[in-house]
Amino acid sequence: MRPEEAGYVAFHAPRFAYLLQLLDLCHVNASTKILDVGPSRLTELMAERFGAAVDSLGVQIPTAPGGGRHFDFDLRDSVHNSLWPADLPRYDIIVFAEVIEHLPITPMAVLGFLRSLLKPGGLLFIQTPNAASITKRIKLLLGRNPFDMPTARGDFSSHFREYTVAELNLMAKALDFRVQKVCREYYFDARYARHGPEPEFQPRLGTTKNILYRAMPSRFREGITVQWQRVDSGFTR
Repeated sequence: MRPEEAGYVAFHAPRFAYLLQLLDLCHVNASTKILDVGPSRLTELMAERFGAAVDSLGVQIPTAPGGGRHFDFDLRDSVHNSLWPADLPRYDIIVFAEVIEHLPITPMAVLGFLRSLLKPGGLLFIQTPNAASITKRIKLLLGRNPFDMPTARGDFSSHFREYTVAELNLMAKALDFRVQKVCREYYFDARYARHGPEPEFQPRLGTTKNILYRAMPSRFREGITVQWQRVDSGFTR
């Protein structure tokens, strides 16, 4: 992990732990075939936790952080079925964590591609910000746009589009996934919320935010995690 990533990793540490617990409940072990889309510190944690070689998929990744194979593929190319790699393995579990909101294309194309990489009955885990969280509702009431301004061409650090649970459920149905679990949580550490170019540790304010945000009704919480299962009932693409 690079020093400049330390704040980001600290902020997301509770989210990583939350997903690892969900994978524990699915009895993941060293023989489980796992793909992490958009590899991060979480890729390494999954490999360490389960003793598995975790494959990864994305662009401009110099090494495979999970000890498995890395496949270079630009998710924007998912809109063209002819560009889908034909030689990728099939997986028991695909993790798609905090990536979908960075896509400048329809998520249906990417999710359809990921579905093709799952074994029948395989599981897809998606983590993404809640577009209807309390902080975004308050900003709208104050006349402020809660979403990022589009950035320079080729910069995908901003959130192009965030989603609600209802929207994700509709996508699951359209793509022939069975929704097994939907969780709305505040699984971040607000003490490290300022983890950009000039990171700042905010112990008092961050601790207060952690308490308040976790006490919110679930529909207002910041994070969404869904667990979908691939089913095959005549779906074609």
